[in-house]
Order: sequence, then structure tokens, then C-alpha cells
Amino acid sequence: MTAEVEKPGREVVRQAVAVMLTALLTWVFSRFFIHRLSTPILSSPVPLTLGEAVQLGLMVVLAWLIVGMSGPLRELYKTHMEKWEAASSVTSNLLKIPALLVLYWAFEGIVVALLSLFIEPDLAQAFYELFFLLVGIVILYSLIKTVIRAL
Repeated sequence: MTAEVEKPGREVVRQAVAVMLTALLTWVFSRFFIHRLSTPILSSPVPLTLGEAVQLGLMVVLAWLIVGMSGPLRELYKTHMEKWEAASSVTSNLLKIPALLVLYWAFEGIVVALLSLFIEPDLAQAFYELFFLLVGIVILYSLIKTVIRAL
């Protein structure tokens, strides 16, 4: 193998390991440490503890790393595929789905609590879910459009 082929492969592995380690760190923190950092850092209008803020930050980093996988994969596709642009677009859209799920779980509590200041809590939850559903539909539409163009 040439160095030109090895480098994109190493970058993909490096990014995948970063995603897995961040996901593991987020899970361990959420499972074992979040309650130990119960110092309130925001009490009004929505209560937020230090542990929740750290967890939120970890989940945002995780979503960013997941979407960031598309760059190294794009370079890998360039070296190994004829229709690398289509494959890269499909992969990019596919990676947005788990990132969207991570962001959904990360922001649900705080956004619904903020919206509940202005509207009924059940309605706030429904608006939150509708927003993420619409974003997911846009991602799926883009994915389907890319696949159809590649055929």
C-alpha cells in the first residue's frame, strides 16, 4: 500500500475511535458521575447543574465527531471508488441521523423546560419532537435525493 492510501484509512480509524471513546465517556459520566456534580450553575429560568452542563457538552462533542467522520471517509472514497462523490454524499447524510439523535437526547430537557415557561409542558414537548422530526425528514429527503441522482 502506498502512503497516499494508508493516510485516509488511518484518519477514518482515528475518527471512529474518537467517536467510540467520546460515546463511552458520555455513557460513563451519565451513569456514574452526573449526580455527584449537582452544583447548580443556573437556577433561573431553568435549573441546570454542573453535571448536566458537562453531559450536554459531551453530547455536543459526540454529535460533532459523528458528523466529522464524513471528511476522512470522503478522502478514503476518493482513493478507492469511481463514484466517490455520490458515496460521500450518502455517507454524509447517513452520519447526520445519529448526530441528530444525540442532539435530540442532549437538548431535550433544557429546551422543553425553556419552552414550558411560555407554553404548556405537553405542548412544549410536542413542539420539540416535531422540530427534530422535521429536521430528520429533511435529512432523509436529502439522502433519498442523493441516492436517486447516483443511480
